[in-house]
Amino acid sequence: MVLKSWGRYTIVDLLRETAQASPQSTFVRFAGREFSYGAMDEASAAFAGALRAAGAGPGSRVAIAMANRPAFLVAFLGILRCGAIAVPLNTSYKADEYRYALDHAGCRAVVTEAAFAAVLADVSKATQVVVQLFLADDDAPLWFHAQDGRALAQGTTEDEPLLAPEALAGIFYTSGTTARPKGVMITHGNLMYSAEVTIRSLSLRQTDVPALAFPLFHANSLFYGVLTAIVLGGTIGLLPGFSVSRYWAQVCQAGATWTPGITGPLMRLLLQQAQTAEETRHTLRFAVGGTFLSLEEVAEFTERFGVKLLPGWSMTETVSLGTLHPNLRALPIPTTTGIGFPTLGQEVRLVRDDGSDAASGEPGEILYRSPSLFAGYLNDPKATRNVFTSDGWLRTGDLGRMDERGYLSFVDRKKDMIKTRGENVAAAEVERVLNEHPGVLESAVIGVRSEVGLLGDRVEAYVVKSNRAAVDAAELRRWTTEKLADFKVPQVIHFVGALPKTPLGKIQRQQLRRVRVPSATED
Repeated sequence: MVLKSWGRYTIVDLLRETAQASPQSTFVRFAGREFSYGAMDEASAAFAGALRAAGAGPGSRVAIAMANRPAFLVAFLGILRCGAIAVPLNTSYKADEYRYALDHAGCRAVVTEAAFAAVLADVSKATQVVVQLFLADDDAPLWFHAQDGRALAQGTTEDEPLLAPEALAGIFYTSGTTARPKGVMITHGNLMYSAEVTIRSLSLRQTDVPALAFPLFHANSLFYGVLTAIVLGGTIGLLPGFSVSRYWAQVCQAGATWTPGITGPLMRLLLQQAQTAEETRHTLRFAVGGTFLSLEEVAEFTERFGVKLLPGWSMTETVSLGTLHPNLRALPIPTTTGIGFPTLGQEVRLVRDDGSDAASGEPGEILYRSPSLFAGYLNDPKATRNVFTSDGWLRTGDLGRMDERGYLSFVDRKKDMIKTRGENVAAAEVERVLNEHPGVLESAVIGVRSEVGLLGDRVEAYVVKSNRAAVDAAELRRWTTEKLADFKVPQVIHFVGALPKTPLGKIQRQQLRRVRVPSATED
């Protein structure tokens, strides 16, 4: 038997231990209320019993479609405790997307709430497997009832199976591009390793409280926030969502000391808000995010709010934080696209298209290897084989650049590279230049096939204006022409009210390719 640093422990084991040793310790702060480890342990054990009474057990798949609320965590932990596999679903899904995920994962039940109950009730009638619905009880924040309002039967904790680290704990669906989303299979051991990596990379303590505004159905809040708190026996500050106007008040109420959820656009929106008393009273020390829009805004954010920004990189498939800017060193972020160094126990290579190692400063695909790598794509052995090299490296599809010290910068998604006029253009580079203009809140750049075949793709930009300065297409053409080679300058500029995004703020470029909007300028 091969043992890892946590032995045979799982997240459920650590939840039980903390609940037994310190049942009154606060696990969750939410909307002015506190929920203890003892209460969450009791509720999740009871829900595990209810699932068993409904026919779920080891290997069963149970979906969760809920917004951020304590009952989500009861459902997630209860599913794990009965030996089943949790399938958190994106609550912005439409009926067809829900139906696909439920069928693809073979879910026996869905745990949801009133806001999504009607669409899921209709979807469940069309699925290949009979699906039972459990609804969160608005009058009892840690409990549920059957779809028809009946009370749930409860089992006993003595019936709980012994969970193995190598057993599947969850299936997480990634955003699709041109095809259906893939189901990323993650084990109990993956969850433990991810929590350990986050704790050690950020030097977290039991007294640290993450502010979790991103949805719990995504790895960001669930893996890096909730699981680390359970391992430490600490507290989470769960927010209903990200509110720009109320953010600092919510962070103060949660008593948060860090957050895994500040992206470049969110940082800019917070800077545009009028000053409040709460922004100086909070206890937030640092925030982990992706790449940022400008180094000047990073400095402004840190000076105004007293929060250190730490860019990093990860994927659902990596489970752990893959790279991170150092937290405890006074190392400035060298570039807006910086993502730091590989985290503890992680290995990164940059390779050319022929598989050879890229030189320092040369863009290459990020290959990633780690003990925390996912267990494969559900029902898709071909995709699983294709995403790994013969020696176990994950082909991430992301392009990066490494300097002479090993510091990594993100270049672009490999599939988002635009081939135009015989040259390669990184969409992220053009977006960086556009976003540096004070009149731009954010932008997205895509390649659109040119009618003139020899020219390749046409560079098109979708721009959301900010309230800092006036801007039009002519001004952005002038701005980008001064800073970029001519072949990189957008030939078409569309002004839009908002960009299509995932709930975590990731721009969905494929939607921009599907929906055409009038352009402000076109060559």
